[in-house]
Amino acid sequence: MKFRVGRIRRPEGIYNSTQDIDLARTSVLLPQGMYDAKYRDFSASVDGGSIYGNVGMGKAGSLSYELYGGVIDLSEKGGVARLLQDSVGPAYTGVNGFSMAGFQTWWATPIEGLRAGLAFSEAFHFSYDVAGGYVHDVIDSPVEHISLEYQVKAWTFQAEYKYTVYDTTPYRGGVEGAKSNSETDTWYVGAAYRFNKWFELGSYYTEFYADVSNRSGTGRTGAQGVPSDGYQKDFALSLRFDPKPWWIIKAEVHRIHGTGMLHQNQDNPVRDNDGWYMIALKTTVSF
Repeated sequence: MKFRVGRIRRPEGIYNSTQDIDLARTSVLLPQGMYDAKYRDFSASVDGGSIYGNVGMGKAGSLSYELYGGVIDLSEKGGVARLLQDSVGPAYTGVNGFSMAGFQTWWATPIEGLRAGLAFSEAFHFSYDVAGGYVHDVIDSPVEHISLEYQVKAWTFQAEYKYTVYDTTPYRGGVEGAKSNSETDTWYVGAAYRFNKWFELGSYYTEFYADVSNRSGTGRTGAQGVPSDGYQKDFALSLRFDPKPWWIIKAEVHRIHGTGMLHQNQDNPVRDNDGWYMIALKTTVSF
């Protein structure tokens, strides 16, 4: 058993602790329902500590674990605060710090290259303020995350599923309002093949649902008033070129249906089920 203290990377799923390390993956963008780049200041790390270790299980393989806890202080320039600024409007006055705890386990199976992971985390009392000096909402958010990865020869196969619950309690002038509950989930399957030391090709398909009880998105009202805002389905194809060990170049195309992970959609011309394309190019130098 070992310990870490300070600012630690949150172990959750295959990529959460390495989401900022471009060399660690084929794609430009990770499946966004699972690893949303807009919210990396929320998801990437905590200020606290962790306990981790590895347990041998003989012919059954081995089990690694990490338990962690700490606090998160969000920047007003980060993705979460900017989302609140856009959605709440001029009444928004600031986001508050909160605590988080969780664990990640990985089972290295007897099959070489095959591992399975299970993670759980919860954010406690995430809240933000609006004009008038009262807390607008307090949100507790438990997350369950299941992962599977198989590496064989030049192939890597991956699949993950994440289920999130948002338990929200509004406060108006110190008076507790009616509690509400919402549930989202997301999953993806992906594969990558390494041709040689220069080229790697990868692809994934992912789906995200803003409400697991309404996967079609029908009947949505208000700002999220059309069905396509209830989901997002993304097929991605990525090519990675490594001209040098310290330099990589990536090209990626996405075919996407739905706008469930986009914001300020009122004037979005692809807010339907016809689908839309996204192209991404990226180069990274490591030193």
